[in-house]
Amino acid sequence: MSARPKLLLVGVVAVAAAASASCTDPVRDAAVAELGPEDPNVPPGPDHRPGQPCLLCHSENGVASDSPMAVAGTVYTDKDGKKGLADVEVSFVDARNGGPIEKIVTSDSGNFFVPVAKWSPPGLSYPFRVAIVKDGKVLQAMASTVNREGSCNYCHRPPDAPSSLTDEERKRRFTLPVYAGSP
Repeated sequence: MSARPKLLLVGVVAVAAAASASCTDPVRDAAVAELGPEDPNVPPGPDHRPGQPCLLCHSENGVASDSPMAVAGTVYTDKDGKKGLADVEVSFVDARNGGPIEKIVTSDSGNFFVPVAKWSPPGLSYPFRVAIVKDGKVLQAMASTVNREGSCNYCHRPPDAPSSLTDEERKRRFTLPVYAGSP
């Protein structure tokens, strides 16, 4: 192969590499990096990263896009967001009167999630309503509808959740963690 075709081949490879490297979402990448590392004492799974916005990773183009979620979050025992509330149902109804095809119950950490494939009819339709239920009794219902974000913890983060925001920005952006007290 002469020098010119080699140079052309190197140029094509360089352009392809640059294009593939620029296909990431820098906003998402920064938000995921802000979460910090995994807790080494909690293996990845249903109890990892309580209080963090699950759909940053568990959605299309996320680092955990192989297990996409329609809705996910954490329920706490109190507004301080220190202890997850286990074994309560999280109930949903979307704009088409759809919802999960099976009962969604919080894990030991208070985490819950609805896999995309477990929403019926297929495709979560915003807005949706959500409530925390125990033994058929509503412990807490969200006063408004959820209109655009399936990561409950995107807005409802514990006060000490990792963030590069200033205290003033945190107060403006985040609401209290989702909590229902001890059932």
